[in-house]
Amino acid sequence: MPKSGSGGVGKSGRLRTQDAPYVLSLSMDESVLPGSMTDDFLVLPSYQRLFARAWKLYLEDPDRGILVTGQPGIGKSTWLRYALIRLLKKQQVVLFAQDERYHLFYHDCVYTISSGKLSNDYLPRPPENGYFWGLIDSDKRAVQPHSALLDLPIFPVQAASPNRIRYRQWLKQREGFTLELQKRYKRLRAKAKKALERSEDRSHQADDAVANVLQISRKEAPMKAKILAALNYAIELYGYSARDIYAAVFTPNEMAASFHQALNDASFKDIFNILPHTNTTNPDTLSHWLVTVVVSPKDSINYSDDFGIDSKSNHIMEKLKVHFEKVQHEEARQMMMKCRTFESGSFRGFIFEKIAHNYLSGAEDVPNALPPLVPMRKSKRKSKRKTAADAPAAESKTEAALVSFSMAASPQESDFLDIFLPVRAKDIRVVDFQHDTFSEGICQYFYAARSPNSPLFDSFFVELQEDVEVVTAIIWLFQVTLRERHEGSTSGYQLIQKIKGLALARAQKRAKHGLDQFAIEQEVSTVGSVRSRLPERTAKKRTWVMPEGWDKHEGEVYGQLVPDGFSEG
Repeated sequence: MPKSGSGGVGKSGRLRTQDAPYVLSLSMDESVLPGSMTDDFLVLPSYQRLFARAWKLYLEDPDRGILVTGQPGIGKSTWLRYALIRLLKKQQVVLFAQDERYHLFYHDCVYTISSGKLSNDYLPRPPENGYFWGLIDSDKRAVQPHSALLDLPIFPVQAASPNRIRYRQWLKQREGFTLELQKRYKRLRAKAKKALERSEDRSHQADDAVANVLQISRKEAPMKAKILAALNYAIELYGYSARDIYAAVFTPNEMAASFHQALNDASFKDIFNILPHTNTTNPDTLSHWLVTVVVSPKDSINYSDDFGIDSKSNHIMEKLKVHFEKVQHEEARQMMMKCRTFESGSFRGFIFEKIAHNYLSGAEDVPNALPPLVPMRKSKRKSKRKTAADAPAAESKTEAALVSFSMAASPQESDFLDIFLPVRAKDIRVVDFQHDTFSEGICQYFYAARSPNSPLFDSFFVELQEDVEVVTAIIWLFQVTLRERHEGSTSGYQLIQKIKGLALARAQKRAKHGLDQFAIEQEVSTVGSVRSRLPERTAKKRTWVMPEGWDKHEGEVYGQLVPDGFSEG
């Protein structure tokens, strides 16, 4: 292995470990810097946490190795360079592998060799029971790393986007650990959403377009405010990947085009294959633009993190819902089982909604296995005190009563009624609840809301009951959720009145000649999942809170348990 140049680090004082974030500045010969590493880069707190975990595992189980994975663009390759610097500071022997070039940092020298010539003969031999580090950056190609990088006495640390071709063999053979760099992605996304809701600069782009992120910054404002507005908007559209945010701000047209191409080309099978533990293909495009890998961190027993998928942003989730309006039941069940880590993740909730609608609409490929309905018990709670801005002065001290309906997380046999949902085979129609006229027959189809969902319910169907004297139209409204609590919205009542009017007109049309009595009743049902089978989850009762204005005569409220994909049938 030829000697590449003198190693070591100039101005070593700059490598001191300090609280992140901070800029790490080096003075090194460019020929020694691996890949496209620059002289300066930003050290994030997540880099320090991940290195501490890796160092601990190296000391405890050096014969196993580590896979660092996660969504593209979150800094995995940059973390490898940070880890290299930390290891050199600890005077460790490190083999750094990037693309087709390998760099061996050995004592005071750096040696470089191409992949075609690498063999164990070129590698140092540590003392008995000794190991040295192998840092592997392998996101360029979907191939297994060079075998010499994975053999003892190397402790391999591979950074790769989710693609089992890159790591499944060695990870199984050496029982390696799996760690995730950006394990707070969901919390970051939630915080960003709250910040955007409070921001005066929030854009209101059309639902069917991804606007240029810079257009909201054209008004007169300090430069810092303009930059923050552009960043907030980029996060709203594309999530929290640093690479995506940079592209959205500085090359917005190219970013939008790439996103739309990935969305248009996406199939349900593609989404399924992104999961780390099932993937056998190269999902770079989809994992880059549509979904993110999210993690359930390790516990006291298992040092490895557990992985699942979710949409990169709420905006992208809405686009995916429209793109996948119809999903086959078996596909949805398989995906639900793979997404079980995240109880209320937006992607998992979207899949469960598809499963529930297949059951509720009586789809032919779904067995009729719904249990009886469960009554949801009515209770009242008081909302926060109204302010003067919310109500006239005379009413400023009043409180609005909100009605809630709850059922136990695990209903007992005695809780179930001898009442079943009247499931009849109906085609599912996905429509815009606010603008659709339902002209093709309010009683003919099972209607599901096209994204964005109706603020009060997700789907409905109308059942007509006829006897000698009366035709009754019963409207079944469904709120489909995995969450333990759902807050209703008064903006859905206008839609309910519209549906009631159409149902009544249909009942009148069906009535026998000469009858002048018509009844219209409304039954409202919430639909929840079965109790979670994840041991770390604590089951709680399901609650649907109706906002002020819910009339006690609107109808009964039931709970309908729906198989969530874990069990057969």
